[in-house]
This record gives sequence, structure tokens and C-alpha cells, in this order.
Amino acid sequence: MRFAPLFSLCCLPECILLVYGTQRNQHVEMSFGFDTATKVYSELTGNLGLDAISAKKTFHFVRLMGRSASHITLEVALQTHPNLTLIGEEVEAKKQTLAQCVNAMVELIMERGKLGKNYGLIILVCWWGRWVGVQGACGWCGRVVCER
Repeated sequence: MRFAPLFSLCCLPECILLVYGTQRNQHVEMSFGFDTATKVYSELTGNLGLDAISAKKTFHFVRLMGRSASHITLEVALQTHPNLTLIGEEVEAKKQTLAQCVNAMVELIMERGKLGKNYGLIILVCWWGRWVGVQGACGWCGRVVCER
């Protein structure tokens, strides 16, 4: 793949925010729902977008999760205006493959590069691989992404 040599260093920081009270313990004092989750995600994602704009040298890939991950992802995208958002149901409706999704991201990055904009924000729904038929476990959380 031509894209890999361009970005030999890759950092994937992660901020895990689980909604609906699934992580309530001595460190997490309260549970929260959709509205709070989208506000927190939007703030964090917006900060990454501002960082990309100010640094002018990084693309941030944000993977959002939750029980209604596509709804959360869509709401955060509406609040933060990323360069690209992959929503699972849309990918499924268009019958896109994993290669087509990756090509869309690469094309966006290359087009922005031609304009001198080597930075941006891309939002993905967690476990979006299940909509393109990817078999196996998620690289971040280990959850099986497709059981077809």
C-alpha cells in the first residue's frame, strides 16, 4: 500500500467513555446517557479538530463507541464538522467494502495534501467493521466485530 510509508509513526491515544452506567465504580461516580455522552465526546473530538487545525500536520482518527454507536457518532459529527465520518448503517446501505472505506479515507487525505492541508479529523463508529463484513476481533477492545 502506498499510504503506509508516508506515515511511519502512528500514535493511537484512546479515551474510553462507556455510557449507560456500565462502568460505575469508585473512580466513576455517576452514570450518564446519550446526551451527556455526546456532549463529552463532542468536546473531546472538537479539541482534537482544533489541535489538527492549529498544528497543521496531523490527522486525528476518532473511534466512538456506545450502545447506539452510530447515533452517537452522527451527533458528534453534526457538532464537530469532521472531514469524514463513517456511519455503519450508511456503509451497509451503500454495500461498501473495507477496501472502499479505506480508499475513501486515503483519497481524502491525499486530496487535502494536494491543497496543502496535511491535517484533518475523521470519525469512525466503533465496530464499523461488522458492517463491511470484516471477520475477527477489534484491535482496540478485542470484541468480535462480525459473527456472520
